[in-house]
Amino acid sequence: MRDLQLETMLGIDFETSGHSRWSRNQAVEIGLVEIKPDGTWSILASSLLSGARWISPRASEIHGIRLWHCRGMPPLKAFASILKEVKELPFCVHGKGTERKVLREELGFAPERWVDSLTLSRRHLKNCPDYRLETVTAHLGLKPELDRMLPRGRWHQAAYDAAASALIVREIEKNEGATARGLPEIIPTRTI
Repeated sequence: MRDLQLETMLGIDFETSGHSRWSRNQAVEIGLVEIKPDGTWSILASSLLSGARWISPRASEIHGIRLWHCRGMPPLKAFASILKEVKELPFCVHGKGTERKVLREELGFAPERWVDSLTLSRRHLKNCPDYRLETVTAHLGLKPELDRMLPRGRWHQAAYDAAASALIVREIEKNEGATARGLPEIIPTRTI
């Protein structure tokens, strides 16, 4: 198992339309943030997405995105080439279900490795009050760094959440050496 501290990581997050009996859950925003071992970072993708036919009132309440915001925006397929270029890097997420499902169903795409910051947090941060992305980020003291990276960011904005996931993974591994020992937080795509 490779040591994540020695390689570039990607944080990925999607905000979605929510579920209904008339429409499947679709991506309405993508965030893809690259963090290198030396701490430098870049945003590879940060965009609202077209394609959803409907956004549930509950989803809009959470992320603030309305259907009219997405009109004229690129579809998720416009980001397929970027995702394929970085496919071999670890994709960091906070709960892999949504991201895995969106990539598989909308692009037929599967990264080679997922690293779940939620699973890592539950395993290594026993004194954390809860494991929501906001709480874990604050618990680890990462909020100031996150705000320096994305000063206009906010929770439930895809790039902000993606960066938070990658920072959490980096910090837990730095403090715990967690993923370097091959714990099951690194999950090859074929097993999920």
